[in-house]
Amino acid sequence: MTTTAEVSIFVTIDNEVALIGAARQRYLDENPNETDEDASNIVPDGDVSAALRMLFDPGVSPDGCTILDSECEVSNG
Repeated sequence: MTTTAEVSIFVTIDNEVALIGAARQRYLDENPNETDEDASNIVPDGDVSAALRMLFDPGVSPDGCTILDSECEVSNG
């Protein structure tokens, strides 16, 4: 039996610079042979969507399920 589920997480961005810094650090922690420049290419300045996906989509599916896709919609205001 297969079940499909959709998970939503709603966040407020209080500090975009800190968020992007955290995402870049996560990338470097998971990819120790990469450089700060590589992390900046993966999560560019101002790309909140890339930062959130880096932080909330683990890449590797947990046991018992398969992550099919992830998406992030950002609205200002």
